[in-house]
Amino acid sequence: MPLTNPRFSVLSEDYAAAPYRSFAWLREQVPVHYEPAIDSYFLSRHRDVKRVLTDHEAFTTETLQVRA
Repeated sequence: MPLTNPRFSVLSEDYAAAPYRSFAWLREQVPVHYEPAIDSYFLSRHRDVKRVLTDHEAFTTETLQVRA
């Protein structure tokens, strides 16, 4: 599964203008999207988001605390 698509960015004007248009495509093609410009990952599937938010042994926000 690819994590990036050079033709897609959550930072683009197209995405900002109509983000919901991209959601189905993200879920199907790139459910875990890496945005290199801001060194961040974006999840588009409910089950993935739920796991990240509830599995504290596998996932952490420690690096975000340093950024804040």
